[in-house]
Amino acid sequence: MGKKKFNEMSTEEVDAMFPECAKLAGVHNDSQNIGEFLDWLETTKGIRLAVWRDVASGEDEDDGQDLVLDFTTKEQLLAEYFKINMDTVEAERGTMLERIRAEA
Repeated sequence: MGKKKFNEMSTEEVDAMFPECAKLAGVHNDSQNIGEFLDWLETTKGIRLAVWRDVASGEDEDDGQDLVLDFTTKEQLLAEYFKINMDTVEAERGTMLERIRAEA
């Protein structure tokens, strides 16, 4: 008997083959809710995320830290929070697509 076709596999089998995609799917609802909250903060309340950055101007009174806007994307923040490696997700998606195309 040959290799089982992708569309004949159980969810568990697919998840085992593509664990990072399964992990991403498993946090979808929570990630969606947090992402919507972050959007709400920015669009409704005008609240933006910021980080402290070290500053060394050469003048003693100005040395220290400045608060600057953080331009990390919402997607990057959510992936980091949920410990999802998006490079691995993209690689798994590519493999999944190759397999589906090969079976078509």
